[in-house]
Amino acid sequence: MIRRAIFVGMLVFVVCMVSGLVHSFVSGGKKKAYSAVSHEVLINGYPYHGRALFLKEDEEYFPLSELASNLGVDDFERKRKSITWDGEDRPYEKDDVLLRMNWGGPSEDFIKVSSIEEVLGLSVVMGEDGVCSISSYPSMKYEWAKVNPWIALNMGGMDSYPSTNSREAFDRHFKQGMRVFSAPISLTSDNVPVAVRSWEEFRAICGAESNASDENDSEEEGDEAAEDTEETAAAEGALDEETFLASKIYSEYTPLTYADLFGLLVKNTDMFLVVDAGELDATAIQKTFGRLLEEVEHFDTAILGRIIPMASTKEACDAILGLREWDSLIFSLGVQSIRTSTKELVRYAVEKGIRCFSIEAGAADDYLIDALHQMGATVYWNACDDASEATVLRENKGVDGFFTNFVSPKKAQ
Repeated sequence: MIRRAIFVGMLVFVVCMVSGLVHSFVSGGKKKAYSAVSHEVLINGYPYHGRALFLKEDEEYFPLSELASNLGVDDFERKRKSITWDGEDRPYEKDDVLLRMNWGGPSEDFIKVSSIEEVLGLSVVMGEDGVCSISSYPSMKYEWAKVNPWIALNMGGMDSYPSTNSREAFDRHFKQGMRVFSAPISLTSDNVPVAVRSWEEFRAICGAESNASDENDSEEEGDEAAEDTEETAAAEGALDEETFLASKIYSEYTPLTYADLFGLLVKNTDMFLVVDAGELDATAIQKTFGRLLEEVEHFDTAILGRIIPMASTKEACDAILGLREWDSLIFSLGVQSIRTSTKELVRYAVEKGIRCFSIEAGAADDYLIDALHQMGATVYWNACDDASEATVLRENKGVDGFFTNFVSPKKAQ
């Protein structure tokens, strides 16, 4: 009989946990009402399978011991007005940060979800779909993404020409309210970083001829590293800086060096520049972005806070992150990059602090977008040139922003 009573009691407990029904507990002669909250919880990108969150007067609480266990924190202790967490004493001011409760066992502390970030220094995101994401990894800074739903793709289009990477495109789109611009990056034959995706494409649209190949073929002496750089540039048909600056894109528009782009950043303090690494591998990124960082030294280095690298593989991201501590980075997801599992991508991004993604149409399945949103990420669609189509994509796919050639942010509002 006793065993049956115990079994029935345990069954009721499990049912109540799953259903989220309200329960009452007696403490000191007074009844206190709590509700189990049926949120999905992610901790460092992994699903949490422990006890539920609890609701008291519209505030949600999480079991402190299980939070510590899932994050590998052994030395935590509650004090009168502080929590010793991972070897550091963290004070708190409000009395309701911790809730003493005896749900399913001895009395223990539950911490208010809204206080976890402030008190423990963790990253907490409560998604609109009810998913609570808690991470011990700090996030990069993405305030710019919250207020800029449009990014000019390759500096924007001009007339009927998309992605011109031109000064004229910047001037036009900046006047129309655009504040975030993307640009590819390549090196000239004399190692100057410029806004070029492909030298073959650039020469075709400019009618320019490269003399780099002949010059490099005739050189037999010099530093070995310099020879390697020149040979690589020559193989790609790179122009030298003088020839590049003398070229006209589609016979009309002015090409841009990164010195030009940095000058625009200095002049326009509300401008942001996304530097697209494209298909560069880790070795090429170290060389190309290394020259970019050298070029920045000639300007106010504070603009580095408004320079946002974008890469399409984990290896490329690692190479960029290895050069310096960037304020922001965009992970560009295409069909190739999502061949790895969504969970693996999300965990990688969580660990690196990446919370912004560019996603191509072929990779934009709803599950992936939902998973990115659950970790508090901003998702840009690459690309959309129709404001009405953007509205549909925002409503049906849940994307947050768009790369575009022609849409004016002012008209799209």
